[in-house]
Amino acid sequence: MKLDGVRSCVVFGPGEGRYEVWFIEHCAGNTARLTAVEPDHESADRLRTRLGQRLPAVDSRVVETDIQSWTGH
Repeated sequence: MKLDGVRSCVVFGPGEGRYEVWFIEHCAGNTARLTAVEPDHESADRLRTRLGQRLPAVDSRVVETDIQSWTGH
């Protein structure tokens, strides 16, 4: 599967983002924007750190809420 055309993605409940960051690094390297919806505060903090360290060129946003409450913004 070619994922070179992926420019943005949304992830739900990624925790600290270990798998998501690895996937973007290795399979979807052209991703420019990432929105993560994570309800756990500590996991969201770790995710922000991981994104900043491993994907600094990606415009990333971590929204601290659950999927039922997320409004898409």
